[in-house]
Amino acid sequence: MKHSLIASTHILLFSLVSSGYCSSNQLSTLYSFDSYGEGRTGTNLITNNNGLTFYSHSDFHIFKINTLSGSSTVIQNANTYPNPDKNSSFSGNFTLSQDKNYMYGVENGFVSGSIFKLDLDNNNKELIHEFDLRERFEEGYDGVGTLVITQNQQKLYGATESGGLIHARSKGGVIYQITMDPDLGPTYKILHAFSGQEDGRTPNGVLVLSPDEHYLYGITTYANEPNYCGTLFRITLDESENQFFETLRSFDCSQDQPRLNTLLMSKDGNKLYATSTDNYGSVLQIELNKPNYPTTVLHRFTRNTQGQHPIDLVLSQDGQTLFGLTSGLDSKHYHYPANIFKISLTDEPVYSILYIFDENLQPTPRGARKITLNTREDSLYGISEYGGKYGNGTLFKFSLKR
Repeated sequence: MKHSLIASTHILLFSLVSSGYCSSNQLSTLYSFDSYGEGRTGTNLITNNNGLTFYSHSDFHIFKINTLSGSSTVIQNANTYPNPDKNSSFSGNFTLSQDKNYMYGVENGFVSGSIFKLDLDNNNKELIHEFDLRERFEEGYDGVGTLVITQNQQKLYGATESGGLIHARSKGGVIYQITMDPDLGPTYKILHAFSGQEDGRTPNGVLVLSPDEHYLYGITTYANEPNYCGTLFRITLDESENQFFETLRSFDCSQDQPRLNTLLMSKDGNKLYATSTDNYGSVLQIELNKPNYPTTVLHRFTRNTQGQHPIDLVLSQDGQTLFGLTSGLDSKHYHYPANIFKISLTDEPVYSILYIFDENLQPTPRGARKITLNTREDSLYGISEYGGKYGNGTLFKFSLKR
């Protein structure tokens, strides 16, 4: 196992906040959620045709939203059984295949769980793997996060929060691989079971593949003291039986080494971008092609009325701009206005606020949870937990053109 020294730098940013960044005509509500239909608004949002049809999910429903007709249709329900202990709910974010014909996701229950594939043409759900109660301590359980799929859709990677061969009946967790063979069917394999020592424990489910699909990166939530705030790890992927696992960084929850929540890969595969909600939040850059994988703070949030605690990031196609979302919640769950922001990744990264959500204006989107960038890169689409006609959340659009 390889470990590295901690190296970190900080860049002082210039915040450009113009008088017109919060123009209300840039934000529009495309759909208002009704809790009697779709259920409670989820944190997932994907689209397969550039802004006409969206898919999201609540705990118990997967639904499709047509923005032309302004309608929503439930296309799948979570499994229910006579024994309520076997009931399940949808977890984490779903993943769209490269050809945009299939959606992959995780379903969790108290004593079981599964990984599934949903055909978006006929809405049929196919079971790929089931986490069985009898084998849960061996192969992992409590599936979490977003599944990662190779471009040819032959391999799928994911994480569980609990279980594993090394540390059974613990909060260790595993990273797994599923090989989709058209003749033999899906094959489940554990790539790494976390021991809770130097490698950390409880992966949070955020996994990213390098552009050449040779490396898989992820983060854990916890680790041993003194670096108890998780780790950044890498798994080298090849056809051998034993993939090489490395702990690249560990974090101690200081301002420059906070616990990470999200990961995003640069277009060239040389950098990772991450968010943290520790200490009001920060956006960081990790360089993968330099010794000790140095970390740079691109922006550090403060306790004010212009956003804190970043929860989502997307990257422009040219790799020069990060767009992000803050939750507006502090550690005591006090509400502050959330915002949409961008960071220009120039020699001196520049942070700018694009929009501040008005917490006092009831019909407008509030409590934004997820954003996505359309292929034309002229609009961001997002999901909010509150606001809209019924107060139960919205699907909204933010125009990047003024």
